[in-house]
Amino acid sequence: MTAVRELVRSVSVRKVDATHLALGNRWGKRLGRGPHEARVYVQLDGTAALDVGGEQISLSRGDIAFLPRSDAHVIRDQPTTRVHGFGACPGMQRTDDDAYETDGDVDGYMIVASLHHGAEAPWLDLLPAVVSLPSEKLAVAGWLRETLDLLRHARALPESSREAIATSLAHVLFTQAIERIESRQDLLRDASIASVLADVRAAPEQPWELSALAKRAGLSRTVFVERASSLLGMPLGTHIRALRLARARELLVTTNAGVKEIAARVGYANASAFARAFTRASGTSPARYRESSILHDVKT
Repeated sequence: MTAVRELVRSVSVRKVDATHLALGNRWGKRLGRGPHEARVYVQLDGTAALDVGGEQISLSRGDIAFLPRSDAHVIRDQPTTRVHGFGACPGMQRTDDDAYETDGDVDGYMIVASLHHGAEAPWLDLLPAVVSLPSEKLAVAGWLRETLDLLRHARALPESSREAIATSLAHVLFTQAIERIESRQDLLRDASIASVLADVRAAPEQPWELSALAKRAGLSRTVFVERASSLLGMPLGTHIRALRLARARELLVTTNAGVKEIAARVGYANASAFARAFTRASGTSPARYRESSILHDVKT
């Protein structure tokens, strides 16, 4: 099952919105499913009640609730509080760019974060609607709270740094979700494929052949392609190209290697083919991408 967790590494966070809430009196909010995002609730103090996927979870100081797909849910001060319609809590006032407070005496504090990952892979639907991390799991929960608080105060950091921190956060949270379903037969069925995909991810520059990969998974080429594409939410060839270009972007920013060298290091036979693929996917040439990244770091 460890190999299945490699699927988590295909999730990268494009944007994170973290908000601090100071809560008092009666409050509640109903939210619809968020497109291509996950949501995290961290109860810093006080209590709250979360209803999602037919499950009701009580949150107390230090508890964390993770919604991998940001399914439709209700968050409120207690289960008996009625919540009508969608939108912000009544009486909620903005006190800072990323902070809100309700009317009345404050008796609870919460951090809410939306992780916009853009992933469409069907394996996300295998995950539970909510993963609860009680405060006693301090080894994980404590780190998550500190990371979310860092993101909330990290406006001065370069966007690339914020994305890297948020992606690491998402990987931990999604791994927690997968641990909840390690006995699920529908996921176990594809463990051999996930193992092969882990090898592909580790070395996307290699000249992978579908027939060879299928053989390693113990499947016919047709079945392997169908099930791998189903897990990834895209054709395997498209996934490999995305991995190669992601590695290329990293090399452009973190090394002084020339475009020709980077093309070779990520699996392209020549620099021209690499430049065309990179420009098509990124909307800019490799040279200009590197240039804009350097300018951004200088400004920040």
